[in-house]
Amino acid sequence: MGAGYHGGFGSTNGAKKQGGTGTQAQRPKTVKLLLDYLQGPIWKSDSRTGKPLTGINIIDNDVELPSLNFECCQLYSSCYHIDSQGHENRIDREKLRNNKNQILYLLDAVKKRLESINDGSYVVKDLASEKIRNI
Repeated sequence: MGAGYHGGFGSTNGAKKQGGTGTQAQRPKTVKLLLDYLQGPIWKSDSRTGKPLTGINIIDNDVELPSLNFECCQLYSSCYHIDSQGHENRIDREKLRNNKNQILYLLDAVKKRLESINDGSYVVKDLASEKIRNI
């Protein structure tokens, strides 16, 4: 092995240093609140049930969040105009304006529930409320 050898299979020579030994505090995950057609504000979630699919057990297994998430998803999605072939076409701004207060109420309820169950393992990034307020 010449001077140019920097490691190979099973070698630690030249290998990048791996992460800590598990003693470091883990960074909180980010839970995004967004609104899109057939997607509840908790990103991501099951559009048929509202069940959050964040990968954070305390959220994904909560008994109250699925119904709030589903109701908000249904209300927001009902503002979309669907063409005759069943394709998403465009959002009906007038209907969205009419549903604005109820959507904001549901978003607030989702945020409050997320705050009440938060064990410090996540932070909530609300990308939906301001967008709806500005409608």
